[in-house]
Amino acid sequence: NPRAIMLRLFGCLADAVGGVEHLHGLSDIWQA
Repeated sequence: NPRAIMLRLFGCLADAVGGVEHLHGLSDIWQA
């Protein structure tokens, strides 16, 4: 099911973006 695969990839991408934003937030805390 191509749509299921796309949704899964999109979910993984969203998780990756959230993780990157979380890391940026931590780096901002360290630099403060």
